[in-house]
Amino acid sequence: MSRRTRSSLTSLGLALLCISCGGGDGGGGPTAPPVPTGRTVQVTMVVGGFNFSRTIQDARLLWDNTEIARYSGPATYQVNWLLLTPIERVGVGSHTVSLVIDRQTRSPISYRLDGALTSSAPGRTPEVIPLFVSSTPLRTGQPYVFRVDIE
Repeated sequence: MSRRTRSSLTSLGLALLCISCGGGDGGGGPTAPPVPTGRTVQVTMVVGGFNFSRTIQDARLLWDNTEIARYSGPATYQVNWLLLTPIERVGVGSHTVSLVIDRQTRSPISYRLDGALTSSAPGRTPEVIPLFVSSTPLRTGQPYVFRVDIE
């Protein structure tokens, strides 16, 4: 095989490789990943007992029944969750944010729940939905459920 034929076949192979990698549009490289669809959600939540009683030993925060945060440790009077990892590609519609106290020093105990859900999408104004209850008695394992609508 001549040098010229070998060079032509090598060039053709590289061209086919570039096209198969998505670079056939003249950009010289792979195409950009698709833009994520849906909204991005971030949740913050503070759960606290009254009179600084150390009662919470195990607690979970759930998004649509999937755990997104957990506290497990010595009895405390307050759990603070500031979730820095957003929940991506959230569809428009009805969703839930739930708090479950899995272990506490006695049951039921009244708690104050204070938080917010921030929903955002490119080109849209972020939406802030308050998550607040001034006092609710919770039994061990009983969820408190916030129902939220993402638009």
